[in-house]
Amino acid sequence: MSPSYDVFLCHRGPDTKRNLVSVLSGMLSCKGITSFVDYEIPAGGVVNPAIEEAIKRSNVHIVIFSPKIEESPWCLDEVDQIMNIQSSPGTSNIPRKVIPIFCDVQRSEVLQRAVDSEYDLKHSTTEEIKRWAKAVKAFANSGSSNIAVKPLEAFIKKEARACSSLSNQDRSHQKRNPAQGYNVFICYVGEDTKRNMLSVLRGRLHSMGVTCFDNYEMNHEPEINPHIDEAIKKSKVYVIFLSKNFASSKRCLEEARLIMNMQCSSSTSSTTRTVIPIFYDVQPYEVRHQPENSEYHKCREIGSTVQEGESWSKSLCELSKIKGFEFRSENM
Repeated sequence: MSPSYDVFLCHRGPDTKRNLVSVLSGMLSCKGITSFVDYEIPAGGVVNPAIEEAIKRSNVHIVIFSPKIEESPWCLDEVDQIMNIQSSPGTSNIPRKVIPIFCDVQRSEVLQRAVDSEYDLKHSTTEEIKRWAKAVKAFANSGSSNIAVKPLEAFIKKEARACSSLSNQDRSHQKRNPAQGYNVFICYVGEDTKRNMLSVLRGRLHSMGVTCFDNYEMNHEPEINPHIDEAIKKSKVYVIFLSKNFASSKRCLEEARLIMNMQCSSSTSSTTRTVIPIFYDVQPYEVRHQPENSEYHKCREIGSTVQEGESWSKSLCELSKIKGFEFRSENM
């Protein structure tokens, strides 16, 4: 049986460059909302039937209208299919919802081209163009979200809230059990990264079929929990965002310690594990030397015992010696 999705995302790849799609799908995924994007079709899969089935089995349909979306018969046909099933029942008792997003284009422009049927499609018939124009007009008139004049984070939160009305019961069977294992474990402090970077990363990994675990639902818990411990053991790659308040979080420090211990143990086992540190608004030397006037000196002070603080300090020092990446949020 084909899987059901909460959200179907329609977009023209060359226009959005997948960045917006990655952020949106990543943010939705963090909230437990499953989404379908065309790059999720497995190699060897037949595209048209797969997309048609995904549209039928989704409860929310989001179309990203970009400057050249009308040059894609595929996208126009998806919009037509979406509008055709709006009156039909979904895979649950939840009513269907459509959300148009206007990316670098005004709603009035999209509507005017639809009214005039001004689509430059040489290999399409007049009947097809009229049908697509009618569907685009109906979809574009159903609402408006113009991200050109809104901060991306605020926009994503708005659309995530719109989709989160989906029942938790319908999604519960899709949550992954930590015992199944993950390709990537992501460790971070949510307040520092504001989840923008996390959403992009998670969306990119998801688009490549890479499963990842991040502690979104547990990010405010002060202590590590058994599910995180199990996820660390079952993962193969660890991405650690070393940000300003990382050393003030007992949970993050303990995750880093467990990860570094796993990294050391991998040298004596057949499992290859990779650790990737990302220095997010901090310098590697600060993580390594933990000077008294720095935020990273706190790792020595918040431990329940001297030994605990020393173990965290040692893990951070070893972590800083691994080749990673440096990011400055003001440049993003």
